[in-house]
Amino acid sequence: MSAAAATNKGMIFFRIDSVKRVVGRVTANAATFRPSQPKIGAAAPLPPWAGWLKPQLAVSGAILYGWAVAHMLNAWLSRFGAALLQIHGAAPSLVAAALGLLALLALGAAHGVGLLPARPAVAGFVIAFLLPLVIGAASHLLPVWLRPGVQDQWHGALRARLVRWGGVRGLSLLLLGLAIAVLP
Repeated sequence: MSAAAATNKGMIFFRIDSVKRVVGRVTANAATFRPSQPKIGAAAPLPPWAGWLKPQLAVSGAILYGWAVAHMLNAWLSRFGAALLQIHGAAPSLVAAALGLLALLALGAAHGVGLLPARPAVAGFVIAFLLPLVIGAASHLLPVWLRPGVQDQWHGALRARLVRWGGVRGLSLLLLGLAIAVLP
């Protein structure tokens, strides 16, 4: 670390009229300080001139991840069949979460290409994927968390109340999340 960077450690820098200032006073070594912004994602290590690769990486990543989710849904359908499409139960909520993930992967690829903004997709991700996932999982886990031990009638009764209207709830959260992610 240079001496200039060591003296600036911990200070807050502001950029005002193309002049870097440290809390109101201009410093000679402020030009050497560059706040680092962490870069994440597959396109982060690319050099600036390779920006044309970012859309292809977004689409190929969505296809690869979407293939795994679609394969999982196919396995669920062959194993559980009509139980996935019931009005009551935890399974329809989990299927809604998986479908929400597939749809939001496509919307993420559309954002990577530049067709959609990212901010509504974040709210759509929470509503269309995370909420059905947590509701479906918690409907099975909550009775065990509240009363650990041997499963009895109380556990079954609570589980039955928690999964009531699970399919309708999962479908409504899926549609609401996708509407929020897509509509302006």
